[in-house]
Amino acid sequence: MGRIGTSSDKILNQMSPPYSPKNDNVAGRLWNILTAAQKLTGGTTHQQLAKAFQLASPSDTALIVRTLVAAAEGVDKIEWRIRRIPGKDYDLYLHSLPHIKEGFIAATSNRDFNQWKTAYMKAEHIGPLMYCAQLISEFYPEEEINQDELQQFLKGVDALYESVLASHLEPNIKLLILDQLQNIRQAIHEYRIKGVYILSEALERATGAIALHKDEIQEAVEQEDGDKIKDFIDQLTVLDKIISIAKNSKQLFLPLLPFVPVLIEKARAFIAK
Repeated sequence: MGRIGTSSDKILNQMSPPYSPKNDNVAGRLWNILTAAQKLTGGTTHQQLAKAFQLASPSDTALIVRTLVAAAEGVDKIEWRIRRIPGKDYDLYLHSLPHIKEGFIAATSNRDFNQWKTAYMKAEHIGPLMYCAQLISEFYPEEEINQDELQQFLKGVDALYESVLASHLEPNIKLLILDQLQNIRQAIHEYRIKGVYILSEALERATGAIALHKDEIQEAVEQEDGDKIKDFIDQLTVLDKIISIAKNSKQLFLPLLPFVPVLIEKARAFIAK
């Protein structure tokens, strides 16, 4: 089957949805970011896209590249979600996504911005994101997290990271906690692109790590600086609450935590039979 192009864009444009993309899912976020980028001219892709993404450190090359890679991964997340909605014309919604993803990857090389924009940011490339955003919003609703609340949580995570780093916790447990805190920090930075589900993934990893190392963690709690582990659990509890509000769902992970080791042992016993 040939690639769907202009005819698909005309059909989408005729749909004229009442929905105007907001920052309530990854497609809406990318649409708003790329629409802002369309208004910029001159310079390089790093300089201008740092403005479009509203990066705190626009001269930080590593941060810019990580952000562009996260945006490319966000495009994959859009396709993943759309294809799991039954009964839709997937090509109609998704035909321009490979081009957008290619554009984000190309931008990492810090090329001329005007040339990049001409090649990758035409209206017919960006437009379908608006309709993807509408569809995802209907099937995967999420509320935008207040940025002040999220930044306040990040400050707590940063402070705990430094506190654990300076602690006398057992080295393996210290590394485990630091790894999970770093995952959470990275998820917070990527939230503006990927949405609440990147925070959910970070919480899932942290919950799984605790479950798999339950005995070692229990021993560490009773040793020097064991209170840092309680502080870690407290931060996960806050994150769980933030996620549950954004997804309008119950807190799921931490209430299940005491039962996870039992489930793991049962699964191992079943596999061994």
